[in-house]
Amino acid sequence: MMDYTINRNVRIGENVTIEEGVILGLGKEELGPLVIGSGSVIRAGTKIYYGTIIGKNFKTGHNALIREHNVVEDNVILGSFSELAPDNHIGRYSIIHSLCFLEGVRLGEYVFVAPGVKFLDDLFPIDPEPSHYKGAIVGNDVAIGGGSVILPGVNIGSRIAIGSGSVVSRNIPDGEVWFGNPAHFHKK
Repeated sequence: MMDYTINRNVRIGENVTIEEGVILGLGKEELGPLVIGSGSVIRAGTKIYYGTIIGKNFKTGHNALIREHNVVEDNVILGSFSELAPDNHIGRYSIIHSLCFLEGVRLGEYVFVAPGVKFLDDLFPIDPEPSHYKGAIVGNDVAIGGGSVILPGVNIGSRIAIGSGSVVSRNIPDGEVWFGNPAHFHKK
């Protein structure tokens, strides 16, 4: 017997697997429907809020958290214990591994986010006004190494590799390899 909760105003496509302990439709229903595309797999302990649109063939690890106002395109994977805080847009075929945090981020297509990557969005954490939140923008075909931290408002181009443990504090142009703390250019 499966033990999960699907609240009102949740739209689920065909052939979706929902494991036990999942809660679909958290927060205020006025945020809009929660939509989950066909062929998705929502693993045990995952919680997803209203106002989120998820495409086809989406997969979560265990205990993932997806807050309101997220758009997740087709064929995305979100790892165990990762959180999509509000206002992310995740492009097709992107993989976000376990223990990651994203808020206000725009990820392109085919982005690989290794375990433990954190995207920060508070420009001035001691003065938390909505105008002070600015998430990162990441292009297509990007690999971000494990444990990296991406600071607020950074623009990362396409075809980029960022080494593990990097702290990205400034924009990275297309087609480059960066690493370090702070992250710096290594090669084309």
